[in-house]
Amino acid sequence: MDMLQEVAQSLDLEEVAEHLGVSYQTIFRRVQDGSIKAWRMGRKWMVRPEDLRAYLARCYQESTNVASVR
Repeated sequence: MDMLQEVAQSLDLEEVAEHLGVSYQTIFRRVQDGSIKAWRMGRKWMVRPEDLRAYLARCYQESTNVASVR
């Protein structure tokens, strides 16, 4: 995938928050703590779909690990 396609498919933090049903601030904090990889395009933070999928997969893995311990 070339850079232009990658940019076109990326989501800004507001879109990520809307998709996940959480606030912008929650997503911004995850970017700040390194949980979600993001990059700046002008004044907006952008997230590649594969980075969002990786974050969600880690969250799912962590939740199933906790559930299996109980």
